[in-house]
Amino acid sequence: MAAEGPIASFPMDREAAEEEIALLVRKPGFDDLTPSDILRHMNNRFNINFDSYKAQLKTMVIEEIRKRNEENDSSDSSDSGTDDDEDDKKKKPSEEKKSKAKEKKADVPEVKKEVKEESDSDSDTGVEDATPKKSSKRAKKTSDFDMISNVKSSRRAAASNAMKQIRNTSDGGRFKSTKKKEKDPNEDNSGRFGRMTKLCYISPELQQVTNDQFMKRCDVVKTLWDYIKEKNLKDPKAGQFILCDDVLESIFKKKRLKGFGMTKYLTRHIIGQSDMTPELREESEREMEKRTAEWLLFGEHQKHLILIINCVSQKLNKFIAGTLNAKGQSDCRQLSDAVETKRDVFVAQLVNEHSDRVGGPDHVHCLLLPLENLATVEETVVRDKAVESLRKIADKHSSASLEEHFVPMLRRLSTGDWFTSRTSACGLFAVVYPRVSPAIKNELKSMFRTLCRDDTPMVRRAAASKLGEFAKVFEKTSVIEGLHSSLTDLHVDEQDSVRLLTVESAIAFGTLLDKANKKKLVEPILFELFDDKSWRVRYMVAEKLIEIQNVLGEDMDPNHLVALYTNLLKDPEAEVRCAATQRLQEFANNLPEDKRQGIICNQLLSVAKELVTDGNQLVKSELAGVIMGLAPLIGKEQTVSELLPIYMQLLNDQTPEVRLNIISSLDKVNEVIGAAQLSTSLLPAIVGLAEDGKWRVRLAIVQFMPLLASQLGQEFFDEKLLPLCLNWLTDHVFSIREASTLIMKELTQKFGGQWANTNIVPKMQKLQKDTNYLQRMTCLFCLNTLSEAMTQEQILKEIMPIVKDLVEDDVPNVRFNAAKSLKRIGKNLSASVLTSDVKPLLEKLGKDSDFDVRYFAEEAKNALGL
Repeated sequence: MAAEGPIASFPMDREAAEEEIALLVRKPGFDDLTPSDILRHMNNRFNINFDSYKAQLKTMVIEEIRKRNEENDSSDSSDSGTDDDEDDKKKKPSEEKKSKAKEKKADVPEVKKEVKEESDSDSDTGVEDATPKKSSKRAKKTSDFDMISNVKSSRRAAASNAMKQIRNTSDGGRFKSTKKKEKDPNEDNSGRFGRMTKLCYISPELQQVTNDQFMKRCDVVKTLWDYIKEKNLKDPKAGQFILCDDVLESIFKKKRLKGFGMTKYLTRHIIGQSDMTPELREESEREMEKRTAEWLLFGEHQKHLILIINCVSQKLNKFIAGTLNAKGQSDCRQLSDAVETKRDVFVAQLVNEHSDRVGGPDHVHCLLLPLENLATVEETVVRDKAVESLRKIADKHSSASLEEHFVPMLRRLSTGDWFTSRTSACGLFAVVYPRVSPAIKNELKSMFRTLCRDDTPMVRRAAASKLGEFAKVFEKTSVIEGLHSSLTDLHVDEQDSVRLLTVESAIAFGTLLDKANKKKLVEPILFELFDDKSWRVRYMVAEKLIEIQNVLGEDMDPNHLVALYTNLLKDPEAEVRCAATQRLQEFANNLPEDKRQGIICNQLLSVAKELVTDGNQLVKSELAGVIMGLAPLIGKEQTVSELLPIYMQLLNDQTPEVRLNIISSLDKVNEVIGAAQLSTSLLPAIVGLAEDGKWRVRLAIVQFMPLLASQLGQEFFDEKLLPLCLNWLTDHVFSIREASTLIMKELTQKFGGQWANTNIVPKMQKLQKDTNYLQRMTCLFCLNTLSEAMTQEQILKEIMPIVKDLVEDDVPNVRFNAAKSLKRIGKNLSASVLTSDVKPLLEKLGKDSDFDVRYFAEEAKNALGL
């Protein structure tokens, strides 16, 4: 037998399975079995789960059926050749019944007669003797009945053909065919009210289940069954019975009743239109008009939902195409997961974008359900986008709609079984709280406090991240009573990922409370977080240090806060030391002015000296970037005695990043003591960086050259640093060459055009004749920048001769760059000079054999108006 897939993939011996299927196929009643019955039989027979092997089982079953049919065909042909075959005498009654059943399925009367004659011939061979006479009579009656049925069928067929001929005429008369519109089982008819589907009045007892005063009779029964399933009220011993709870017992007046017999007990609880009082009838008619209007409006909303779906489809198509183009043959499962996530993100975003098309504040709540579903999924990016959309949609709700629709949704999310819904709920309290009634405000407070004590760390983390935001929308008088207990619980949480988020929350509380409550309630929490056992919490404190200082600095002893800060500077974790060092200058600047110099010199600089020799180069790099920012705060004398040794030590550090950062703060040193006395010490460090093997380090020092030139003066620069700048013009890295051409403009603006003629133009003349075409192109780039800082006379005298020579260059790349240079230089020349000097060069390039040269020449002529 041909098997589907590799043999090794089947969970048992295939021959044994084929034998079992062969027996099953040949058993009576096999034709009544469904594929599920066959699968269940195989599972029970071999105690193996075949759910993953349905296709292979299907192939086996089809093959055995084919074999069985071939065997039956061969046996039938042998029976027709010999009337006295002994096998015919052994034919079983069940097989005779099967043959009769097949006879009943024939459609044409003539065929039926032939089958009947075969049946009679079979009875002559002894089959009739093997069965009771009663069954023979029954068979005869069945045959008569079949003949009558076939006659009726033939008459109906003839009448049907006649009707078709009549309908096919020009008009068809009263027999004209009218196709009924097929009903969609999923069609929403909630806004249609017919003769049998008008609203009925629901008794107060039944309203406990329906939660509605008026409902259709069919909807009442459906709602009742939903209630029974939700409460699991079916009798486990007898499924057709219902065990009534207190609500159902008040309706049915019974503790146990049959499910399909309960409708008769509802008659006294469902009052139709004819039995209502006039007042109730008017109210029900108004309700029907209202629901019909809402239903029609919803039909308009569906058009916008279709628009959203189309937008999602278009974006998904672009995303899939981009993914496949980027990765080629992408993994199907990964692509499917990515597409599903992107789809949800697009839906969450587009639902918010189209929120203004649903009929205003009274109908915007119809968008809550899809966003609520998206807010419970596992993908964080989808949940965040859904919460973001819900926050924006909340502002578009009226206060009444917010309490009627948004708050119940928030309640469902807050009490969801899966942590994802509770996590999403934490981000929605702040947008709802200010606009609801006091009673609901108290409920929201209680729900948020419950989330802060949730068993799942992810929920507590989400609550901690939104605690400060929620506190800001509270009335200042109720912040302490409403949320301080939650802050106290979260800042001692066992999870450091929760505690680190309370840093921002504590800062938010500090901004809302008065001095007394701040010192009593917020300071202790922040001080404990400074010394937290987790480095991640201490890192967050270091990140938020300036905000903490602004909240507490005015109301607490600065020496206490400085002591806490120096502990962070000495922290065993390098990440914490880095974050604390970054804020050294700003922290010192925020200290009280009368105590600032003493605190810096006596406490902060002593720790800074230890950081100079720190084992982590990132810490030293951060220190080098901020240490000289203390110079203006402590004055010249303290800078020379305290800061200068630190500066020189960092300047000679082995790490290039440290040397770069310390050189970048040269302007701060110059403000206090002047940079002239540092020039001798700076030169070795600058030369070392200029010749560093890492091109990014060289690039950084190139960009610092204008600063060094302004701080150290023209004389020192020309003697010591200018050769470095000219050497960078021939660096093997293009980014270095490009950066060096750009600084030439700044240097020329600083020192003047004559300085450029004396020091830079000679270098350009050498590059103009260099054998490497890349150096000749660098020459053109440098001339472009110099022309913007020189006068017209200097350009005509020094720059244009070099450009004219490069127009004749053998390399097309140099020639079309010469065309670009003429376009840029020409902007600094007068019209007469353009006509006399520039235009002839561009016309010559316009006749060049190379297409690119001609193109850029034409572009330059158009740009200059030539």
